[in-house]
Amino acid sequence: MQASHATLYAFSSVHWSERGLSLGVIGGLWALGVVSEILLFRFGTQVLRRIGPLWLLAAGGIAALVRFSALALDPPLWALIPLQLLHGATFGATYLGLVELVARTTPEHRAGTAQSIAGWTVSLAMSIASFAAGQLWVRMGHDAFFASAALGLCGALLALTARALQPQRSGEGGKTVEPS
Repeated sequence: MQASHATLYAFSSVHWSERGLSLGVIGGLWALGVVSEILLFRFGTQVLRRIGPLWLLAAGGIAALVRFSALALDPPLWALIPLQLLHGATFGATYLGLVELVARTTPEHRAGTAQSIAGWTVSLAMSIASFAAGQLWVRMGHDAFFASAALGLCGALLALTARALQPQRSGEGGKTVEPS
């Protein structure tokens, strides 16, 4: 789901500039995304307690489906504002959900390794998606955002599948400890 942002990061500012938006407006759009992300991180612990990491990941994927599908339609400026506010969900929720999922499912003595592998995997996926985004943008222009939407949908479906297969409810069980 993090890789769904590749097209956004690589081409949205250039595209918005070509549409006639000023650099100040483009910077403001990016700032809105960052503010929404900060707000999610501020209240994320409460959200995680209520819905758990897999639901948070699924919500981020569904938000990516909505956000990037709408961006593929080349919306007017007024519509870009709420779409940028979705960054809190598309980036923030998926980041926070992944970190929490790894923390909940990894023994404490392996937590650092698991978080490093998760970060490496996200970076690799983002690299591949960035390369693909360039190829798609050349061929399809802003329709390349549909590929981003598809990545978000795939991520949401994986999170929902994992949630359905989860053998216990959130809050049950406990921390994994080494046998004595």
